Amino acid sequence: MSDSKEPRKAKYGQKAAVALKYNPDLNYAPVVVAAGLGHLAQKILNIADENGVPVYRDDSAAALLVMLNSGEKIPPQLYSVIAAIYAEVVLTAGSHMNITSVPIEESIKKAEAKVSKSE
Repeated sequence: MSDSKEPRKAKYGQKAAVALKYNPDLNYAPVVVAAGLGHLAQKILNIADENGVPVYRDDSAAALLVMLNSGEKIPPQLYSVIAAIYAEVVLTAGSHMNITSVPIEESIKKAEAKVSKSE
């Protein structure tokens, strides 16, 4: 997890991992809190597992997201990718916790309002 502005590029077969945080009250888009390749990627996954943080595995998405730096917001071009991941995580977590509905619509409305204000 380097603060270098040099983008990271995954080599073929190298594991990539990215941790995201989303608070619709503070940001209109999710923010990268950790990103890494190889050993660092495994460390990110271990920390997530140890703390009960849901992990979604998608090599293509990870390869794109790992190029972002810590603290950087997800660019609009990746919103649909992140929305699909978020929906899958929520559905999976909900099925394990017997949750039948998740107030996702409210978060989406807040995010859309913040994007509209920033344009």
